[in-house]
Amino acid sequence: MIELQGLTYVRLGTRDIEGATRFATDVLGLEIAEVGKSAVYFKSDQREQTLCYVEGDPHEPSGRFRGGLACGIVSRCK
Repeated sequence: MIELQGLTYVRLGTRDIEGATRFATDVLGLEIAEVGKSAVYFKSDQREQTLCYVEGDPHEPSGRFRGGLACGIVSRCK
């Protein structure tokens, strides 16, 4: 089993970008860092981005994350 030490970036697909934006700001307390053509990027600290919602099917493999694992650093996972 992988022991997750921290999470630095997550990208998720959503069919409701406006609802996802409200959730990220109102519930998670994130700040909007950038708004793109079909994506909204959020930040929680000094990093450029920590979360990105992209328009699309949430069940499609558009999700990615970066984080630290107990055994090393993951640069990109699907």
